[in-house]
Amino acid sequence: MNQVILIIPAFNEEKNIKTVVDNLIRNYPDLDYVVVNDGSTDSTERILRDGGYNHITLPVNLGLAGCFQTGMKYAWEKGYSCAVQFDGDGQHRADCIRELIAPIVRGEAAMTVGSRFLPEAGEQDRGFQSSAARRMGIRWISGLIRLTTGRTLNDVHSGF
Repeated sequence: MNQVILIIPAFNEEKNIKTVVDNLIRNYPDLDYVVVNDGSTDSTERILRDGGYNHITLPVNLGLAGCFQTGMKYAWEKGYSCAVQFDGDGQHRADCIRELIAPIVRGEAAMTVGSRFLPEAGEQDRGFQSSAARRMGIRWISGLIRLTTGRTLNDVHSGF
């Protein structure tokens, strides 16, 4: 497999983006990344520019789908064979990337989806907890996916 690239959508992430990208650079230098600044109105662009981070800035906010499409086009043009969506707000853990893409690397899957809700090894709870309304929506969508595909997804709104 060729290189893996992390596509990091960022909309008004001035509080988090430096920490997220610096962690990747320091602890995972073998992983390439591109931050897609989705028309942020805060100082996200300045932070990306001043930090010398690899980024693309969209002139207007296109939303997550448009932002990720931009990153995928970049990945395709640069010849990457695996792209990982990795949120710019710090909710995803870089140490889980290798496990996330392992089935792809082994040729067992074309796509994988991480889950924020699975507990860490040795933990008793269910990991990340979102609002009750969001959990209800996730359960409803998960049920539809299970009904139509026969597959169970724990976190259909993961973004990872």
